[in-house]
Amino acid sequence: MLDDHTDKIRCVLWWPLGKHDKLISIDDRNIFLWNIDPSNKSAKVISQGSADMLPNLRGGAWDPHNHNAVATITDSSLHFWDLRSMKRSNAIEHAHIRDVDYNPKKQNIIATAEDEFGIRLWDLRMLKHPLKDLPGHSHWTWAVRHNPEYDELI
Repeated sequence: MLDDHTDKIRCVLWWPLGKHDKLISIDDRNIFLWNIDPSNKSAKVISQGSADMLPNLRGGAWDPHNHNAVATITDSSLHFWDLRSMKRSNAIEHAHIRDVDYNPKKQNIIATAEDEFGIRLWDLRMLKHPLKDLPGHSHWTWAVRHNPEYDELI
């Protein structure tokens, strides 16, 4: 049970590296890092961060290259968190992002599914402009995933 939430849980992200003893849960205004103990069937909060004035946290992705980094989606932006401090470290503002995924083969590369632009690829070191736009969708793009084997898009 993930009992420390006061709002409805919107998303659960599992530890991206081999051992699955940690997870992140996201509600409307908070992000929780949990330690899972399968032998006791228990979950304990390690740390918690508050989104303060951000509207409606909805989902996110855990960076497979940096276990201290998570991206979260809001109604109008994408925010990056440092799990050591549970503070936001960077953001892509004024973007209607519906989904995000880290490239499992290339560090610092993410893909976003967006209302206006279809799919975009971003370099986390240069967030002012996307690396590549992948248009061609006639309406909103709801989800995006990197191919786990091939990274030929960049």
